[in-house]
Amino acid sequence: MSEARWGDLPEARQLARLGKKLSRAAQGRLQWMLFYYFNGRNAARTCRRFGISRQTFYRWKRRFDRHDLTTMEERSHRPRHVRKPTWSGELAERVLSLRKHVAQGKIRRSRIPAPC
Repeated sequence: MSEARWGDLPEARQLARLGKKLSRAAQGRLQWMLFYYFNGRNAARTCRRFGISRQTFYRWKRRFDRHDLTTMEERSHRPRHVRKPTWSGELAERVLSLRKHVAQGKIRRSRIPAPC
């Protein structure tokens, strides 16, 4: 089979009309999927052809949606939720000051009098 070209896909033309473009990496992943679907759905052959691991191929295959080619773009690695600190600023400062001035150890810290 000859390589399927980016502009030959109706979905790609639709994206172009909307003014959207896929990154070069996403276009490469799209080539993986085209090769896979047009060559008997052979994952091992596709992975050998493009020099990728099967784990990588199956991860992108799971995300692939032929009606939304932007699924081939990378997602953010930023966490969606970040925990808020549970300590007050005063308590954190107190712990840091104790760590500086008192010898380390559970027993020695337990003998320190509580703040008044």
